[in-house]
Amino acid sequence: MKEQINKEPNLKVKAYREAMGYSQQELAQLLNCHWRTVADWELKGTIPNFEKVVLLAKVFKISLKTLANDFGLDTVGIPDDSNSQPSNELTASKC
Repeated sequence: MKEQINKEPNLKVKAYREAMGYSQQELAQLLNCHWRTVADWELKGTIPNFEKVVLLAKVFKISLKTLANDFGLDTVGIPDDSNSQPSNELTASKC
């Protein structure tokens, strides 16, 4: 799946990376991707796939909702992790 482009530099991702003391190359190694991919997230506003977003949240020690907001995604209506509980509809239904 192709990554979406926000077209705005993502300075927060760069700030998180630098605060953790990682170079683009080091972060890329942790995420099993090319350093240029990390640069694209920071400089071009490319939005990573969900798997990479989850890994970024773990590395940066921030919530997925915070990271989604930092990538410019609308998270209105998504409950915070601490307040969220599965709805009865989801827990009662079978896939």
